[in-house]
Amino acid sequence: MSTETGADAPAAPAPAPRPRRGLLWIAVGAVVVVAVYVTVAVLYAISAAGSTSTPISAANPQAVVVLSPQSMDAAGNRLTLSIDVQPGESLTGGGLFLTKPLTLLISDVDGPRTITFAAGQAPSVVSVKVITSGLVEQWPFDRYAVSQMNIALAQTADDGTTLHTVPVSWQVSDRVPGWNVEFRGQPDSTNDEVLVTDVAASRSASTVAFAIVLITLMLVLPALALTVAISAFRGRRKTEATLLSWIGAMLFAIVPLRGFFPGSPPIGSWVDYLVVLWVVAGLIAALVVFVAAWMRWVPGAGERPVR
Repeated sequence: MSTETGADAPAAPAPAPRPRRGLLWIAVGAVVVVAVYVTVAVLYAISAAGSTSTPISAANPQAVVVLSPQSMDAAGNRLTLSIDVQPGESLTGGGLFLTKPLTLLISDVDGPRTITFAAGQAPSVVSVKVITSGLVEQWPFDRYAVSQMNIALAQTADDGTTLHTVPVSWQVSDRVPGWNVEFRGQPDSTNDEVLVTDVAASRSASTVAFAIVLITLMLVLPALALTVAISAFRGRRKTEATLLSWIGAMLFAIVPLRGFFPGSPPIGSWVDYLVVLWVVAGLIAALVVFVAAWMRWVPGAGERPVR
């Protein structure tokens, strides 16, 4: 009997090409991260630049008044406004000090609505709190407004009792960190020496983008925790009791992350009902599923489930 020694052994199958799907997802993720970073950086640069509106001037102004918003208290509905009165030569007699008392009149403020600068003194910069209307619970898309705010500068007449308005050149700066503040003013129809202006304040685009990124990152936490917990429950991954501390750490990280939101929205905002509450619920659900997986699977060969 002859034996076929020359027969070739079957060729080994060629190795399957390595899947490139993982590399594709990594590349897509990197592009998304870079795009988000660049977007936030550009929006911050634009909002940080600020701008100064075109001056609104009466005929032959005798003073310049600069209105500069300083800060916005969204929870208290108050806009802090700095007012710098710069009198001209007709009010100072060519010197540095006022020849007659000068009074600033401003409506819609929390506090005195008339501020008097005494004769013989140089007007100092004053700050007032303008009353606004808005809902902070709509953070970060909350908007605040003041309608028909009247501002005027008046000087005491020779009789010492009567006030008459002074023609003024009004200048407005809208630079407030984290906010877009817009003044839309025009001289009063009956007296062009009185400024009538609407004020609108909203959070800057960079602040809104920052808030959206934080909310997105917060939503990622329960997604990761549930993925790990469900995989362990189905037996696709080994059950490690130490992962309970990992999920618990993410649960306790929600409170400081919630407090890190820009503008510190108050408890009870829509973000608490639609995001934070369900993030906490998702993390607790992940803890429950993982504990069930730990109780279900017996360690050892084959990792058999408990019946």
